[in-house]
Amino acid sequence: MKLKPSVVTYNTLLAGLGKEGKIERAMEFFKRVDQCGGPPDTMSYNTIMDSLCKDGKVGLALNMFYEMPEKGCNPDVSTYNKVIHGLVKEEKLDEALWFFSQMKKTLSPDLITLNAILAMIVKHGFLMDFNSKEGAQLVSSFLETLMERTLKEANPHCCYESLLMISQCNRSSID
Repeated sequence: MKLKPSVVTYNTLLAGLGKEGKIERAMEFFKRVDQCGGPPDTMSYNTIMDSLCKDGKVGLALNMFYEMPEKGCNPDVSTYNKVIHGLVKEEKLDEALWFFSQMKKTLSPDLITLNAILAMIVKHGFLMDFNSKEGAQLVSSFLETLMERTLKEANPHCCYESLLMISQCNRSSID
């Protein structure tokens, strides 16, 4: 009896190779998923994109993000989180905020999303030098979402911490 690997088998291999830092090998396996295990699913894309972003290959991860709909996969919250985290890691806040705004059109950002962007805003100060008015509007939209989500979670301690961070951002950008 010959067993044929499934997409789940390939996803497990992708995750293991990514954790070992064997990105090129993981990419080879990713390309073979379609041929041998069925079409890659959203989990396949999330797994390989996570490894790419952690390895500093955000450009490749973005290419895969845009390829997903062509392959019948819809990005989910985890997909956006991986891309946003990769962009934040490369200090591309305008792009991270743009992805955040696109995400909000169809999905509800989670606390992982919000924390990734908040860390970048805090690191560089709240009133950053944006190339456009749109960038400032994206930060404002982000902060509104952060507060709505924090209040929705109804965790007073978390609300206090978020307000304190925003207050510190405002003070440091004024100085």
